[in-house]
Amino acid sequence: MNHHPDLSRPLLAIDTSTPAASAALRCQGIITAECHQGHAKHTEVLLPMIDRLLQAAGLNIADLGGIIISAGPGAFTGLRVGASMAAGLAAAYDTPLGCLSSLALLAAASAPTEDSTVLALMDARMRQHYAALYEYRGGSWQLAAEEGLFFAQDLPSPWLETADNVMVSGDNYVADKIAHLPQQQTVPQARDAFSALNLCRWPSPQQAIDLQYLRNEITG
Repeated sequence: MNHHPDLSRPLLAIDTSTPAASAALRCQGIITAECHQGHAKHTEVLLPMIDRLLQAAGLNIADLGGIIISAGPGAFTGLRVGASMAAGLAAAYDTPLGCLSSLALLAAASAPTEDSTVLALMDARMRQHYAALYEYRGGSWQLAAEEGLFFAQDLPSPWLETADNVMVSGDNYVADKIAHLPQQQTVPQARDAFSALNLCRWPSPQQAIDLQYLRNEITG
């Protein structure tokens, strides 16, 4: 299977890391997207969303230059559904399959118009948060500090002092340590993958995509 994406061709992005499953298509610079936040299972809504997006653009899977999925952190079942479905489509049509952190999607959702630093946060349960620091410089995203798991009060202070323009993007977080920072409550969305393409990894067909699941219990 081909693992070198053609970014000049249409791209499909999928996010199933939360209950709000979403899909997005970028074709000739135009992004169309759908999001489902109801009680239906991802298995019931994802393929119909993809079909509608492709049909509206007059495309099929074979026309895509790549498929991108969010690799977590996220819910076990959702991530497995998205990864399995995307892998099946990619294998059937010899389409490159890439992956992107859900935290990168949260950072990209802030849609900055100038150089800035974004702290992406996601609830990891048990009063902890998945967190990563991203910098937006010259129109592209860079990972400034590796993803980690933290109690809110233990977020590294240097992360919050790296720039004058730091904001927080994420969902379900409560942290007095960042209360003074501008904040945007949001969830990962497939449409934001296209503004963070440089952070996307495109593993070879022999490499399994490493999905990061939200925990259900504290482990030692």
